[in-house]
Amino acid sequence: MFIRKQVLIILALVLFGVAVIFAILNFKARQQLTPVLTKAPKIEREDYPADLQGKVYMTLRDKMTQRHGIYYLDLTLGTLEKIHAPNNCVIIGGELSPDGSEMAVSSNCGGEDATVSQIYSSNIKKESKQITGSRTSFKKEAVWSPDSKKIAFMVNSHLQENNNFKPGFDINTWNVFTSDLEGNEQFVSGATHPFFSPDGKKILALRKEGLFLFNLETGRGERVLSFDTGVSITFHLDLSDQKDRLVISNSIDR
Repeated sequence: MFIRKQVLIILALVLFGVAVIFAILNFKARQQLTPVLTKAPKIEREDYPADLQGKVYMTLRDKMTQRHGIYYLDLTLGTLEKIHAPNNCVIIGGELSPDGSEMAVSSNCGGEDATVSQIYSSNIKKESKQITGSRTSFKKEAVWSPDSKKIAFMVNSHLQENNNFKPGFDINTWNVFTSDLEGNEQFVSGATHPFFSPDGKKILALRKEGLFLFNLETGRGERVLSFDTGVSITFHLDLSDQKDRLVISNSIDR
């Protein structure tokens, strides 16, 4: 009888040990499948660059009105300063020249006429100058040549139809022009979203048939990229500063 009890006790201990080992192995297996969550380190103010310098240029809106101006944020002083805000004008975008001395913008100074805008330049002395002169077209997306002597931009003369304002979604109604700072304009081609080549002698722009490179001296264009989905005005382009990388965005899934 005593021996039988001992056997039962030993058997119970063995079963208990096996159960413990099985539980431990099961716990470790579940740990491997469970993602480890850790707290992100707290970022202190001194972790940011202490020598952060330069200026950030931007357009700002005055409350809910459509009166925009060009400002810059001085990262060294932490101050916001106005550069260009013409009276009764809407600022549409803007780009800083490569040498950092001029800002090119499209401004609608036609009062209630939303179909007319001009290209302006504003220098670091806050002096503003109107570049283009046509009063019957809408101009936008001003970009600088590498030598800061020319500006390329989009032009649309068909935004007004039967006295109704149309947003100009038809890519065939847009043209690309260039102009020097004296207002001498040159037609490039029916296209949108212009960019200068690194040498300033060509314009990269978008047409319905694809992406084209236009020679400003000969006036000829060469297609460098086609799109299977077709091209619309909703396409947007951007080039890297070194002009060696292109980003294309299409907001419509065809």
